[in-house]
Amino acid sequence: VNRALIAYREPILDMQLVQERIAGAAMDLFASTCVLSRWDAEVQSARRNGESSSAPNSKRRAQSRVWMPKVTQVSIVTALALVMTPAAYHRQTERDSVSHAFIRIASRLLLLSMWPLLLGICLDFYLIANLILQDTLVSLVLAALLLGVFLALWFLLPRIAVLRHMAQRASSFHETRDRRRRTRAS
Repeated sequence: VNRALIAYREPILDMQLVQERIAGAAMDLFASTCVLSRWDAEVQSARRNGESSSAPNSKRRAQSRVWMPKVTQVSIVTALALVMTPAAYHRQTERDSVSHAFIRIASRLLLLSMWPLLLGICLDFYLIANLILQDTLVSLVLAALLLGVFLALWFLLPRIAVLRHMAQRASSFHETRDRRRRTRAS
């Protein structure tokens, strides 16, 4: 073990930092799921005790309060499973190395996990905002804004960076080609 630590100190430290971030994300997802589960239990208890409002939309609201936390829980647990899969896969298949195939699989799984996580976070935010503000429309607008922020940061920003990189490569390619043509012509 000591020899391996001395020989592979930097890669081991890098992998520990990555695993620490994944573990932190997993703990946050688990805590969020626990909070939602507790909230769902309280909503169910209130329904059993007949504490629902007599307003015309109260039945529909009560139904949404039942299924939304469950959808949120399933989304977050799915995201948690997808986030943890690369670590489990790596520990069982490629303990002493990191291959391009693993990086491709891990990247795809992490990218895939972003969708259920996005859904879970936005639904969770909507539920909590609605609970605090007691205004469905405002809660929906705030959740939609949060969705926009996540989509911009997680998907639009990386796409812009990729397009810029591609444009720089194309520009560099054309400059090199033009230089070669001028050199041949002279």
